[in-house]
Amino acid sequence: MLNREYWPLQIKAGLTRPGKGKDERGKPIDRARYDLHALRHFAASALIKQHAGLKRLTT
Repeated sequence: MLNREYWPLQIKAGLTRPGKGKDERGKPIDRARYDLHALRHFAASALIKQHAGLKRLTT
């Protein structure tokens, strides 16, 4: 799922960071910026901003 959909979608959307190495045209290879752990932090931050209770955050 990550290799086929999640990371290519980020690259297509321009959410990238420079990767190591270059492609056959000498252009730097881009990597996806966010992994699944970053999404977990985003979700927790969004719930805190909405004043969700601690019980909701931990379930």
